[in-house]
Amino acid sequence: MPQDRDPNRPLEIAEGIYRLGTKWVNFYLVKEGNEFSIIDAGYPGYFDQLSRAMAALGAKIEAIRAVLVTHHHVDHAGTAEQLRTKGGAHIYVGAGDVSRVDGDEPSHPPSGFYKQVWRPSMVRYLAHTVAAGGARYRPAEVTYPVVAEQVLDLPGRPQILSTPGHTAGHYSVAIEERGVLFTIVAAWIPGIPAA
Repeated sequence: MPQDRDPNRPLEIAEGIYRLGTKWVNFYLVKEGNEFSIIDAGYPGYFDQLSRAMAALGAKIEAIRAVLVTHHHVDHAGTAEQLRTKGGAHIYVGAGDVSRVDGDEPSHPPSGFYKQVWRPSMVRYLAHTVAAGGARYRPAEVTYPVVAEQVLDLPGRPQILSTPGHTAGHYSVAIEERGVLFTIVAAWIPGIPAA
């Protein structure tokens, strides 16, 4: 009889790259040796899911060396400060979003966000946001700004690709050695300013 898959083990989408999250929000672990980088950090309420995933991979939260916050929205920065305080991870943020991730300026949804609340899917997303702790975001006390084309000396050797538009400091991440590009929400519509 085949052994059941551990429900806490995240889906491996490429060699040593694991997807976590929900149908609403994704974030990713990049493993190299016994250490990890995490690309985005989900909502604050996703911390338990991340802890269980790390345990299923035979690791502890302390094995996460870095959180790469691709932009300032709470569904991408939510657990970053928890990972810094509980595990010692460094938090890397695009220069244009540092003041929002560290709480000097308020983060806000993208332009036109509230015009969509009449849609049933948006109502469900907002309910999920509340349930996942979207209103309980803790700003990061210590962040490290990143710039375009920078290759970080971290697990996966992530390369920063500046892709502003969704927010002023949005960036995408290439894990070149594994042929993976995380574009996250690298979208821009002419005439709509970065959030």
